[in-house]
Amino acid sequence: MKKTIAILLVMTMALVGVFAAAETTTDKTLKITTAVSAASGFKVTSNAIGENNFGYFNNSLTTIASLPVTIENGIGADAYLSVANNSTTASLLVYMKAANMIASGVDTTIGYKVTCNEVVYDTLNDTENKLVTTVLGSSSTGIAMESDQISVVLNSDSYYDAAPGNYEGIITFTISAS
Repeated sequence: MKKTIAILLVMTMALVGVFAAAETTTDKTLKITTAVSAASGFKVTSNAIGENNFGYFNNSLTTIASLPVTIENGIGADAYLSVANNSTTASLLVYMKAANMIASGVDTTIGYKVTCNEVVYDTLNDTENKLVTTVLGSSSTGIAMESDQISVVLNSDSYYDAAPGNYEGIITFTISAS
C-alpha cells in the first residue's frame, strides 16, 4: 500500500509540473499573404460584360472574328469591344482603324462607317487611328471593365457602284498602355 501511495504521489507531482508549465495565452495568429498581378485585356465579343471579374472576362465572353454586314441592316449580330484592366497606374487606351471592303478580282471597294463608344471611323475619309476608350482600374474597386457596342453602316453609293464579288473589310482595334 505504501508503494501504491508513493507511486500516486509521484504521478500527481509530475502532472502538476506538466500543467504548471503550460502557456497562459490562448490567442495565436497566422499571417497570410498573396500577390495580385496586373490583369488587362480586350477582345471583340458577341455579348457585353455581365460580371465585373476577370475570370468572367476570360471564360464567359464569346469572342467573334467575323460578322456579315448588309446594306439594309449593317452588322447582322451584336458585336462589342470588351475591355478589362485592374491597373491603378496604367490606363489601357484602345484605338480603332478600318479599311474599305475589298473583293478578289475587282478594283471597286465599299466604304463604311464603324461606330464604337460614340466614336465614328469613316473608311472613305479617315486614315489615322481614333481613340475609342480609356480604361483604368481603381484603388477602391480594383478591376474596371466595359463593353461598347460596335455598329457598321455601309456607304450606299460605294455599295451600289461596286462590281459583283464577296467583299471583306477589316476593323482593327489596337491597345496600348499609358
